[in-house]
Amino acid sequence: MSLLVLLPCYNEEKHLEKTLACLKGQTLKGFTCLVSDNHSTDRTWDILQDLARSDDRFHIARNEENIGGQRNIASLIRRSRDHAAGKYAMIFAGHDLISDSYLERCVNFFESDTEKKYSMVGGRMHWMSPDDQPIKEIEDAYYEFYLKTGLDAFIESTIRLANCTILNSVVRKELLHDLDFESWPLMRSFDHIMISYFCSKGFIFLEENERYLRRVEASRPEGYLNRLAGKTDLGFPTLQRNFFDYYLRVFESRFPDMLAAERSYYSTKIFEVLGKRFGFPAYQG
Repeated sequence: MSLLVLLPCYNEEKHLEKTLACLKGQTLKGFTCLVSDNHSTDRTWDILQDLARSDDRFHIARNEENIGGQRNIASLIRRSRDHAAGKYAMIFAGHDLISDSYLERCVNFFESDTEKKYSMVGGRMHWMSPDDQPIKEIEDAYYEFYLKTGLDAFIESTIRLANCTILNSVVRKELLHDLDFESWPLMRSFDHIMISYFCSKGFIFLEENERYLRRVEASRPEGYLNRLAGKTDLGFPTLQRNFFDYYLRVFESRFPDMLAAERSYYSTKIFEVLGKRFGFPAYQG
């Protein structure tokens, strides 16, 4: 199998069957989908069980409690390490859709990229209407740093990244594992750090004729903190501090040979940029 689709779910009964049908209808047949239900309270787990009985490409698991969205994704990445045959991975969403040849075109592009110049491949990103039709492109999901790599891409993505839809692209699985995401503490906006790292490791290519359809959802009753962290005593200030600390930690591990003065300069720049964008964490006084 060339591709692993990682599908975290939580209370997705309203749209999940359409998302699963979308995956089942992909022209790429050589993929495996790892699904993790984060202890949903609706029919999500029943829908997944029905699917697993009829299609052995889908491997489902259910958490014993709500561990939060970040840890649910981490559990899928951990499971993906046991699938040595898959060279590529994609973090999907239980309510979004992709065009029928999306996975095949992304994998084919990677297979042609023998020099491994690209780290991520996706399609044009669109908001989706209630009847599952593309309504307009997500204009703020496109950035010039897609055409850069290395330090320039890392720094520019730190400065400019806001819409993180690009994370739901196909990525080289080795890069996903290099991040050691499973060991990260809970934090806000972890997807920003992942994207900055991926950008620094290669260019991003978008297939012009493929679409990623992102659903516009009303706010959910469980709230942001509950969806992110699940049952936890951590408050938002701690999630904020962890976000800053790990942005810097990933930066330093990505560029280990940088001279000390240069590393200090860019670390300070990253900290200041994040502070201006998101507010400085509490330990700054």
